[in-house]
Amino acid sequence: MRAVVLTLLAVALVALYVALSTLPPQSSTTTSTQKPTSKPTTTQPTQTYTTTQTTPQPSSQASATTSPTPPQPVITTTTQPQVTTTTSTQEPKLKAWLAASDVNTTQLPTEVAYRVVVENVGNAATEVTLFNKTYVVKPGESVSVERRLKVYTAGRHKISEKVGNYTLEKEIYVWYYTPLLKAEPLTINVTEIPKLVNITVAVSNAGNATGYIDGLEIRPGQRVYINATVNVTKAGRFTVNIRNLEVEVNVRYLRAQIEVETPVKEVEALPGEKIAVPIVVKNSGNATDTVQVGGDAYSVAPGEEKTLWFSLVANRSGTYRLNIRSRDVQYDIEVKILLVTYRVQIALLAPIQKSGYMETTREEATIEVRDPDVEIVWQPIIYTNATRRVLTLVVDGNAVRVEPGKPTYIPERKVKVSISYTAPSTAELKTEINGTIYTLTLQIKLVPPTLSIQDVEKIEFRDTRVVNTKIKCTRPKYHEELVTLYELYAGINYNAGTFSGNAKIYLLGKTGYAYFNGIFNTQSGKAEIDLQQFDLPSLVVEFTVDPITVTKVTLKSGEEVQCQYPVELLPRVFKKPLMGPTRLDTAAALIIKILSASDVHAEQVTRDTVVLRDEWGNRITVEVYDNRIEIKGAVEGTIYGRFVLS
Repeated sequence: MRAVVLTLLAVALVALYVALSTLPPQSSTTTSTQKPTSKPTTTQPTQTYTTTQTTPQPSSQASATTSPTPPQPVITTTTQPQVTTTTSTQEPKLKAWLAASDVNTTQLPTEVAYRVVVENVGNAATEVTLFNKTYVVKPGESVSVERRLKVYTAGRHKISEKVGNYTLEKEIYVWYYTPLLKAEPLTINVTEIPKLVNITVAVSNAGNATGYIDGLEIRPGQRVYINATVNVTKAGRFTVNIRNLEVEVNVRYLRAQIEVETPVKEVEALPGEKIAVPIVVKNSGNATDTVQVGGDAYSVAPGEEKTLWFSLVANRSGTYRLNIRSRDVQYDIEVKILLVTYRVQIALLAPIQKSGYMETTREEATIEVRDPDVEIVWQPIIYTNATRRVLTLVVDGNAVRVEPGKPTYIPERKVKVSISYTAPSTAELKTEINGTIYTLTLQIKLVPPTLSIQDVEKIEFRDTRVVNTKIKCTRPKYHEELVTLYELYAGINYNAGTFSGNAKIYLLGKTGYAYFNGIFNTQSGKAEIDLQQFDLPSLVVEFTVDPITVTKVTLKSGEEVQCQYPVELLPRVFKKPLMGPTRLDTAAALIIKILSASDVHAEQVTRDTVVLRDEWGNRITVEVYDNRIEIKGAVEGTIYGRFVLS
C-alpha cells in the first residue's frame, strides 16, 4: 500500500512539472476609466510571503511610461492567465496569475503591493514552490504570495514574475495626487529704498489635489489672494519666500535720472559779448523731475529730451562753469570761451601735400619719400576766429593784414634735403609771428622700393658659415657623432625637379665632402648622400618639403636604418620663394632666411641693392636685376626667374 501511495505522488509531481513547463500562459487585459470613490484596498491572503524591492528599478519592473495626469484614476482588471495541465482521470490542474490593481498615491516613491496566485482546479493535490517556499495545494484551493514593488514615478509600470518556466506579467498605472501651489510674479514700485511694502500675492493651484496656506483651502484650479509685507532693500528681480511659497518679485525703483550736456564745448566770442550756450537735458529715469537753467525752472518727463539755453557774457578767455540743478543733483557744465585770436598752420606743398595747425609753438611731423634728393616746399597759413575785426600781424618782420572768415597765405618757402634709406633726415620749418617763433620739425624717411618675385626657375648658392650639428644612426657604425658644416653648395632646378651639391663637413675625425643629388616635388623629395670619403656607406634620405623634415633613411641597397640625418646638410629651398610686392629690405631678409634659416637685418638700402648683417656679424649683399638676384658675402648665389622692382 505504501508503494502505491508513493507511486501516485510521483505521478502527480510529474504531471505538475509537465503542466508548468510545456504550456504557455494566456492573458487578456481590459481597461476602463472611472472616478475612484476611495483609495483601492488590497485583500490580505491567508498565506503571505513578501519580498521588498531595494533598487530604484528592480528586475521585475520594466521601464515605465508616464501619461498626462487624468482627472480621474483608471481601474484595470486583468483576467488570470492560465497554465493548464494535460487532462487525466486523477491529476492536479494549475492556473497562475498576478493579482494587482492600479494605485492612487500622494507620495513618491511608493510601494505597490501585488500577489502571485496559483490555483489548483484539478482533482488531485500537488506541491507548489514559490519564492523558495513550498505549498501543498489541494483541489479547489489556491496559494497567494504577496510581493512589493517600489516605484519612483507616476505612470504605467509593468510587473513581471518568474513562476517555474513561465513569466507572468501585468501592467498597472500609478496615479500621483498632489497640490501644486504657484505664486504669480509680482511687480513692486518704490520711490525710496529700503522700505517695508505691503503686497498682495495671487496663488493658484495647478495640481490635482487640494492644498492649504495658513489653513486657507485652495482647490485644484482655484486662485486665491494672500497679503504679506516685504522689506525692499534694492531694485531688481528677486525670489522671496512667503508662507513657504517662492514668489518672483520685480522691484522697480522709480526716480528721475537727469543727464545734462552741451554740444558746444568751445564758444568763440569778442570780449564782453553776450552768448547763449545750448544745454541738452535728458531724463532717462522713470519719474518726472524739475531742472533749473539760468534761474528758470523746466519740467522734464521720463524719456523726454529738451534743449535749454544758458546766457553769459564772454569777458575773458578760459573755462566757464555753468551750474544746472535738478530736484536732488547739481550739474557743472564746462564751456571754453575763446576770445578773438589767430591760429598758425604750416602747410607742406611738395613733395607731398600735408598741413596741420600749430597747436603749440613746436610741432613734429613725418613724411615718406622715394627720392633721396628732395625739395621741401611749404608756407605758413594764418587763420583768425574773428567775425568783425581785422588783425594786423608781423610775420617774419613784415606787416600782414589778416581778414576774418578766410585764411591768409604767407609766400612759399623752399628747402632742399638729401637722405638715405638707413638715415632719415630732419628739416626745421620756422616762421615768426608777433614775436613768437612757430617751428615744425619734419622727419623725412626714404621708403625702399618694392620687390615682386613672380617666378623662380633655379637657384645656385653657397653658404660658407660654420654650423655645428649632430648625426645619430643605429647603423652604420656610428651612433651619435658631432658634425661641423663648413660649407654648403647646392643647385636647385625647379622646372626639372632636381637638385645636387655637396657639403664640406668634419665627421669621424676627418674633413671631407658629402655629395648629394636627388629629386623633389611640391610635397616631398629624395636625396642620395655619398659618404665614401668618411668610409661610410651611401644613404638615401627621404624628406618633406614644407617644412623640410627627414622622414626615412635607407642604405643604397634598400635596407632601412634608424638614422636622424641633419637637415642642415641639405638645401632648404625646395619650395619656390615667390612673393608679392614687398619692401626691398624685407624681401632681401626673407630670401636669406629661406636659403640659410638664419635671421638678418638690413644695414643699407639703395634702389636695387640691400646690404644685410646676420646674427653672427657676417655681411651679405643682395642685388636685384630683371632676370636674376645676385647674393654675395657669407652666403652667395644666384636666383634665376622673373622679378619686378617698383
